[in-house]
Amino acid sequence: MRLFRRAAPPPPAPSRAVFGEWLLERFSVQREVTALTFAELERAIANAASVVIGSAYAAPGAFAAEPSPQEQDEARLVARHTADGFKAALQDRKHTVICWPWEHLATRLAWTATRAGTVDRRALGLALEGIGAAYATLHHDQVASVIEVWDRVAQGLAAPDQAGTSPDLRVMGLTMLAAFRATAAPEAIAAG
Repeated sequence: MRLFRRAAPPPPAPSRAVFGEWLLERFSVQREVTALTFAELERAIANAASVVIGSAYAAPGAFAAEPSPQEQDEARLVARHTADGFKAALQDRKHTVICWPWEHLATRLAWTATRAGTVDRRALGLALEGIGAAYATLHHDQVASVIEVWDRVAQGLAAPDQAGTSPDLRVMGLTMLAAFRATAAPEAIAAG
């Protein structure tokens, strides 16, 4: 008889250091994510997601975990929204603004977390790391095209005296990943 049996408790959160969480801490200017406005939260997640996507694209093996079916579904959703956005921008260049994949991911994560009332840096970091890495891996060709366009935009925004030093998502991603690995406890990273 199972009347008084309880369901098994959920598995504990991973004890490993989480790159996405570490990035959110930096991009939220070390404020608690619960204290951020929706726009600030969305911007912090977008900045962190761009770094995750850049590093996962530049070094596909950097995130060894196989994406879960949910992460794969979310990555497909990001890819679809990105493709639709780029098509719209090409069809109506005067009235459409490009929305980058990391912005689609940020809006989705911020909206989902705030609606559920579970704005937690670790949970958001795990989600953006998992989905961002899945997107960069599963939609590699789209990411290559996006980064090519982003590089052109970044070059156009660079100051004239800084020619040739425009931001590079791949370099930024790998640099931030190396900084994370250097500052996170080595045993916590190995446990992940």
